[in-house]
Amino acid sequence: MSNLEAAVSLSSVGWQEAEAALLKRAPAHNLLLIGASGTTRAFMDDLMSSLVGPVVCWDGTDLPTDSIGSLVIHDVASLTPAHQDRLLEWLNHHSLRRCVISTSIEPFYGHVEEGLFSDALYYRLNTVTLLLDRQSDTNYVCDAA
Repeated sequence: MSNLEAAVSLSSVGWQEAEAALLKRAPAHNLLLIGASGTTRAFMDDLMSSLVGPVVCWDGTDLPTDSIGSLVIHDVASLTPAHQDRLLEWLNHHSLRRCVISTSIEPFYGHVEEGLFSDALYYRLNTVTLLLDRQSDTNYVCDAA
């Protein structure tokens, strides 16, 4: 019997319960959106309905103490070293099943190489990177980096 079969027995629960149980076991994928502010915000607007809730937008103040589903961080490249440390500590000591969506106006790996941005936090946030370019009112051009 596989791990998934052990986690969910479809004969004892319905499909919705089975899906919820599998999602709890699946790792959350973080998303780094890189593009112009308007483009990333428009993409986020389209993405919000599919995020696991509750969704919290972090502005650099206190990190949530309650359980959350998704954390959104706008302009992540501008976090101070102190904020980077706090965020990384918070991510390491809370549920592994949360999704973090970060935005940046431009790629900032150079900040990591220069020691201005925590490499541990960069790699923790950078599970999937999308380079966004808004071509029209309804379409995006995405490059998965």
